[in-house]
Amino acid sequence: MSKGDKMPRKKKEISKEEVNGKEQSHIVPLDQINDKSETQLQTDFGSQKVKDLIESIINGFELGVDFGFPYKNAKKKSLWKSGAEKVCIRFNLMPRYKLDENLMNVLKIDRAIAVKCELVDRITDKVVGEGSGIAMVGENGWPPNTCIQMAQKRSFVPAVRTTFALSDRFTDEYDASNDKSDNTTTPSKIQIQENGDIQEI
Repeated sequence: MSKGDKMPRKKKEISKEEVNGKEQSHIVPLDQINDKSETQLQTDFGSQKVKDLIESIINGFELGVDFGFPYKNAKKKSLWKSGAEKVCIRFNLMPRYKLDENLMNVLKIDRAIAVKCELVDRITDKVVGEGSGIAMVGENGWPPNTCIQMAQKRSFVPAVRTTFALSDRFTDEYDASNDKSDNTTTPSKIQIQENGDIQEI
C-alpha cells in the first residue's frame, strides 16, 4: 500500500437496538415468542405499548360491524365477534373451543350447552386467555348446530374482552343474537370430539 493510500475504515456494527446512538424500545410480536410462559404473555398484553396498539385497533372499529349496543339507549358499547377477531388476528391468536363440562355440571340446566373458548398463540400453542358462554338447545328455534355456534360466540367475545382488559371500554352485557358481524344463525355442521373439542366440518 502506497503512502498516499488511506486505510479503509472498519465499519462499526450497529445492533438492532441502537440507532443514532440511542437504544430503541420495541414490542416483540407474539409470533416471535417461542419460549415464554403464559404469565409472561399476559404481562405483554398489559404493557403500555400493547395497550396503545389495542387502542389503535379499536379506533378503527366500525359501528354495526365490530361493535354495537346491547339494547336501546345503552350507554356502553358491546364488543362484537368481528371486532374480537380483529384483535386476535393482530396478536396472532386463534380461538379453540371445547365443551365446558364443569360449567354445565354447576348450572345443571336441561338442554344447556356450555362452551369454553381458549385463546391460543398460533406459534407457541400457549393458552393466554379463556372465556365461557352458554346457549339453550332450541333457543329462538335454532337447530342444535346453530346453538353450539352461538355458545361459541358467547365464549369468544368475553375471552377477548377479559384477556385484553377491555371491560372498561365494552360492557359484559353481550347479546350474541344481536351481533350482526357474522351469520351464525345459518346452520353449519358441527362435530364434537371425544375430548370435548368442537370443530366445524
